[in-house]
Amino acid sequence: MNILLVTHHKWSKSFARPAPIGEYLARANHDVTLLCTSDNSRFAWKEEQIDGMRVIHAPDLLWGRLRSGWDLWGSLHKTFWMKRHLREFDIVHLFETRPSVILPFRLARGSRRGPVVIDWNDWWGGEGGIIESLRPGWYRKTFGIVEGWFENYYRDSADGSTIISSALERRIKNMGVSKSSILRLTGGTRPESYPYKSIDECRTELGLPQDDPIVGFSSLDSHIDLELVLDSLKLLAKQFPTISLLVTGRPSEVLARMASERGISNRINQTGFVPFDMLTTYLGAANVCVLPLPDTAYNRGRWPNKITDYATAGRPTVTNPVGDMGDLVSKYDMGLLTAWDVNDFAGAIESCLLNPAEADRLGANAREAAETDLRWESHIQELEGFYRRLFDKFHK
Repeated sequence: MNILLVTHHKWSKSFARPAPIGEYLARANHDVTLLCTSDNSRFAWKEEQIDGMRVIHAPDLLWGRLRSGWDLWGSLHKTFWMKRHLREFDIVHLFETRPSVILPFRLARGSRRGPVVIDWNDWWGGEGGIIESLRPGWYRKTFGIVEGWFENYYRDSADGSTIISSALERRIKNMGVSKSSILRLTGGTRPESYPYKSIDECRTELGLPQDDPIVGFSSLDSHIDLELVLDSLKLLAKQFPTISLLVTGRPSEVLARMASERGISNRINQTGFVPFDMLTTYLGAANVCVLPLPDTAYNRGRWPNKITDYATAGRPTVTNPVGDMGDLVSKYDMGLLTAWDVNDFAGAIESCLLNPAEADRLGANAREAAETDLRWESHIQELEGFYRRLFDKFHK
């Protein structure tokens, strides 16, 4: 099949979902084009072959974190491109409904005959969503209203929907979307790219102390809900004098301030961005990894990619039974579930530190899940079948 994937993300932020989906579709011998936002160009287009797919970088006038699907200039460029090329594709898969994704498609679709699929991978609007919970008041009352409208309005216009979580699946069904047109497509792993390494191997490679307790937290540029982890770290420091929290991703001044307020600044190791091929080495240096999840709509609606990072590294996860994480951790016996309570959360971390054999067993279960059911390769087989059903139904 000839497949077009369209995302508002810059290429450098496409790695979590559209990029691996495109890569594994290409591995399955489909012709894949990924249309994304350029990382920095405001005027020039760029086209290249990456991981077996054609990647087209569209210009955008905005900068930094504003290059996220709201620029009229970028939307116009994508519209003109789609008007020329849309009929070439058997399947069009739109990742989210930001203006620079949904509007170019609707303006350019014309008489095209073929199914369109829309992806939904975060709970943005509504009570307890990302906009209400994590955005400042001025944003909620301005752009947040527009963002929430775009999140919802076009959902029933797709021939098919890929949904990252069971909560979002329930939400879209309540909008009247048919169950037969929905595929739940969670995040995935690529274990073939990241061989398992022991804690000793990881720490030797990174020059970290072999015997100090280390708690791992995977991040790109977001450090939400870490208060429980920091409170637990402060509590655990009384029993484990050399314990530390290793945090990957963009260094955070907010995290540094919260640690300082708790008197544990010396226990925070912010690594900065690490190469993708080194991420599981950094996480593999930890005895246990953490995924704090207060019970909010935005946490129920998402699939944290951290869990697949931890599983690939082969480390146990301490988390909360919110959204799909409770069922996932229980099904594969890959970690410990706790209440949103510092004593309970710290106690689970302590259990992993005091019982390394049990922590190793949980970590091995996590790695096995990463090598089997959680693989992107397995997910793509489901997605291929979904595409075929939509295509055949459309062309009956």
